[in-house]
Amino acid sequence: WLLPLPAGAAADEFRMTVDGVEMSGEVLGAEGARGVYESIVRRRLDPGLLEYYGRGCLRARIFPIPPQGQVEVEVGFRHVLPELAGLHRWTFALNQAGVGGRPPEYVTLDLSIRSRKTLRNAFAPASSIQVIRQDDHRARASFEGPVSLLPAGELSVFYGLSEREFGLNFLSHKRSGEREGTFMMLISPRRDFDEERVLSKTITFVLDTSGSMAGAKIDQARGALRFFIGSLREGDRFNVVPFATEAEPFFPAPVEATASLAEAARERIEGLEAGAGHQHRLGAAGRPAARGGGRGGAADPGVPDRRAADRGREGSEGDPGRGAAAQRGPDPRLRLRGG
Repeated sequence: WLLPLPAGAAADEFRMTVDGVEMSGEVLGAEGARGVYESIVRRRLDPGLLEYYGRGCLRARIFPIPPQGQVEVEVGFRHVLPELAGLHRWTFALNQAGVGGRPPEYVTLDLSIRSRKTLRNAFAPASSIQVIRQDDHRARASFEGPVSLLPAGELSVFYGLSEREFGLNFLSHKRSGEREGTFMMLISPRRDFDEERVLSKTITFVLDTSGSMAGAKIDQARGALRFFIGSLREGDRFNVVPFATEAEPFFPAPVEATASLAEAARERIEGLEAGAGHQHRLGAAGRPAARGGGRGGAADPGVPDRRAADRGREGSEGDPGRGAAAQRGPDPRLRLRGG
């Protein structure tokens, strides 16, 4: 059984479990270890020998293993991780890690990264390895499956350390003879932020309410809007702008995300339908704002006079000429249908 080690690693622990009984071992020099092993074999006991097998590789010889028996071997080693462009790299080759130098059929990885220095970026080149930053000082990587899922049959995880506000790492690659190459840039903020340092934001949510959004699409969009408005913090400002033929904002301008205005916006969101005209706009206090001019009050320059368009359409039923003259502009709710 072979265990390749990264360059510069040193094994310092060896344990073997046979039929549920743990046996501690020790790392010896090659000649001394081999002599101890052979003397135990002659006495028909269960020894475990761990020795360096060439450069950067360990070989464990276990004797005997009973039929249908199970033997577990645990090896501990220490290694100063190499650094590449500010990133530390942990790697473990699997192509030769197995019985007779053959790769194992199945591999399980559970890797924990802990650092006193702030942990910024953590990732694995193989998409089959999941890496999660738990906080600013801990990360965890995991994998379970056959070696064939790993590029080059290797487990590899990178992580970067930095005390700056943002972690920034840059890796580039260009093949020999090619003019252009590729790069990867990792930018990562702090995970633990002081609440007082969170900046206020102004967000405008734009929603398509044309007929193409009918059905599940408009339901999903309404749910997303409710979620985002519910996540706004004190001091944030927002507006919602549904549009079909034209934009019809809820408020004349972005408003502060107070409880009353957020609730007024959520109620209006419930009434949004795909392909339907909208009734009114909310004022700065969350109440419906005046839409058109004429007898009812001053005109809102940001909203077309729908009543004039309605009168023109009604007149066209009895007198097309009179209706066209009365209509002041194109009806924004007009829908064309093919016959």
